[in-house]
Amino acid sequence: MTDAPGHAPDRAYPARSGTPEQSRLLSVTGLARKGVFGPLDFSLRRGEILGFTGLAGAGCTEVAQAICGADPGDEGAIRLDKGEVSIRTPREAIRQGLVYLPETRKLDGLAARMSLAASLALAKLAGVPARAGDVDDDAAELLYGSDQQKVAIGKWLFRAAKIIFFDEPTRGLGAGARHAIHTLLDRLAAAGIGVVLISSELSEIMAMTDRVVVFREGQIMDVLNTRETTQEAIVDLASPR
Repeated sequence: MTDAPGHAPDRAYPARSGTPEQSRLLSVTGLARKGVFGPLDFSLRRGEILGFTGLAGAGCTEVAQAICGADPGDEGAIRLDKGEVSIRTPREAIRQGLVYLPETRKLDGLAARMSLAASLALAKLAGVPARAGDVDDDAAELLYGSDQQKVAIGKWLFRAAKIIFFDEPTRGLGAGARHAIHTLLDRLAAAGIGVVLISSELSEIMAMTDRVVVFREGQIMDVLNTRETTQEAIVDLASPR
């Protein structure tokens, strides 16, 4: 977990262009994996960017992967929209509209082995229609080299995606790429997609999320309204006692 304390908006980040609805896209109740995390309860609203944060090993990634079928929990319920679903594999998650994208430098993600950079080409950053669940594909110029070849693999995921988990999407990237990804997250949320941003960078959490789930040692310590909290409060919740 990084960054100095503070709550003032960071101008390095794009302004949020949408407002989440009250309706829930995802509800998680009692989700647990023995010895790893839980039981956990939280929800994700339509058009929301929900932050997951905590110290290394807090369980953020493991929870996302469990929901998306990579390593399912031992117990608990997952509801999408109004119906409970059983997701035991990544393929089942994708069919339900759930997508998990690992850190940029990883090549073994659940989204058809597609890097996060390739996902940028799935959105026309200047023209995602509000309230639509579909995103355009006019940003391939943001990609470099072989990443362009991965665009075709991932397009169909985003055309059906309801919820997307981004795991440390900007770690190690330059300012331009970071801004492009942050703009993408905002446009996806404004289009009515539920976005979960897993990040140890608190300035990113504070600037880009509507609410933040703070994890510590596999447990949820609190779910905070981002505009009503501070980095100090998050660090205090995430730190071991």
